[in-house]
Amino acid sequence: MPISFNLTNINQESGNSIHIFSGKPGTKPIYTDQATLSEKYRRGVKLLRIMLAVLALTAIVSLILSYISRNYLSSSVAANIPIAIAAVSAVLLVPVLMTYAAFYIKSKRIK
Repeated sequence: MPISFNLTNINQESGNSIHIFSGKPGTKPIYTDQATLSEKYRRGVKLLRIMLAVLALTAIVSLILSYISRNYLSSSVAANIPIAIAAVSAVLLVPVLMTYAAFYIKSKRIK
């Protein structure tokens, strides 16, 4: 049985064409001048710094809790939960760190 799609109602608000920028004639698009482009990267660096701090703190606290639970709890399941949380935090930490570094370098070059 072949699958068919009805594409007649897609994107009717913009006249079935690609909508990229809408503004008064002569309006300059955002992120085309130095000031707004620099602001874009500064905001990105700030957000990524917060994400980096939260993930790093989560990984560190989870490792500390893992150490405490291994020494003071008899249940191996309870001892493995903080390790799993630390592993997930560490896996997420790497791409966030790489993105943060790229945004930071780009923001310094734009200034």
